[in-house]
Amino acid sequence: MPRKTATGQRPRPRQEAKAASREALINAALELIPGKGLDVSLDELCAHAGYTRGAFYQHFRNRDALICAVMERVSQQVVDAVIESTEGVEKGDIATMIRRLAAILQQDDLPFSKTGQVPMHQLLEACARSPDVRQAYQSLLLNAMSQIATKIGEGQRCEWLRDDLDPQAFSTLLVALFVGMRTLNELALAQDLPCLLDPMLNMLRAGNPSPPESNN
Repeated sequence: MPRKTATGQRPRPRQEAKAASREALINAALELIPGKGLDVSLDELCAHAGYTRGAFYQHFRNRDALICAVMERVSQQVVDAVIESTEGVEKGDIATMIRRLAAILQQDDLPFSKTGQVPMHQLLEACARSPDVRQAYQSLLLNAMSQIATKIGEGQRCEWLRDDLDPQAFSTLLVALFVGMRTLNELALAQDLPCLLDPMLNMLRAGNPSPPESNN
């Protein structure tokens, strides 16, 4: 069936062609950036997508605008993968959700993951150079924090997690852990992230005593 607009009318061929060219450029970036980095040439991106620079500039002001679009796509794919992976997981079971999220992030089937991922220093350089890229990356991380914080709240309501846990603070720590693991990977100090999570998650279960307060 032909796709229809909100008014019920079939889009004009020109609209479809424009949408197809934008999609092709984003897909080209998803395929080339992991191996060639964020500075891959626009000529190579356009050639890989099968379009000219003129078509590129119909959609994006510059390379940074394309990077932002790629980050939005990656963010949505991660969220979709997490939602799919947690279907059937008992409500409030934050441990299973986080372990599966960690496993997803270590697989090769998501953009910028494990082998061929954009080096962390290159990503941070892009954030320092471009406010738009920085905002897109911030949005990606904040989206992850929000998803985890929601699951933590469910766990507390189900009395699975300690009720003195701050959902937002813990979700921030977890995202910082995931980001930090990328740095370790770049330094050839890769760790088994799912296994590292277990001791921390065990401390958060309801019924476990709170850690002693520091006397300092």
